[in-house]
Amino acid sequence: MAVDWSYPELQLLNDGLLKYANEPGIMKYIKIAAMLPEKTVRDVAMRCQWMAAAQVFGSSHLRS
Repeated sequence: MAVDWSYPELQLLNDGLLKYANEPGIMKYIKIAAMLPEKTVRDVAMRCQWMAAAQVFGSSHLRS
C-alpha cells in the first residue's frame, strides 16, 4: 500500500531526521510520526527505508 507524502510532510520528515538523528531507530520514527498527524510510525519507517534505498541504488543505477 503506497502512502502519498506532501512536500510539507517531507520537510517535516527531514527536519525530524535531523532533530532526532541520535535516537535509536524506532524511537526516532515514533517521535517523527508524532510531528505528522496524518502518518503512522509504519509510514515514517517505510519512507525512511525507501529514501535510504533510493540513495544507495538510485545513484549507482544512474551511472549504469
